[in-house]
Amino acid sequence: MPFQSDIGVEHSSYIKIHTDARFKSHITGDGDFELNFDGVVDLSLTPEAAVKVYRMLGDALPDLREFSDTEPAE
Repeated sequence: MPFQSDIGVEHSSYIKIHTDARFKSHITGDGDFELNFDGVVDLSLTPEAAVKVYRMLGDALPDLREFSDTEPAE
């Protein structure tokens, strides 16, 4: 169940995207960016939200890679 506040929407879910999943993207009639991974994930973001997610992932990836290199696999 999504939770909406004055500053955004929080929704927790888990997805698994296989490396061979086909990726498709297009712009909706509302101007949102819609991303699809083989029908497993449909993600629609406003252009502003897409840029924010892109930047946040870009900032986090180096630290996550470094952390994963130092942590033992379970």
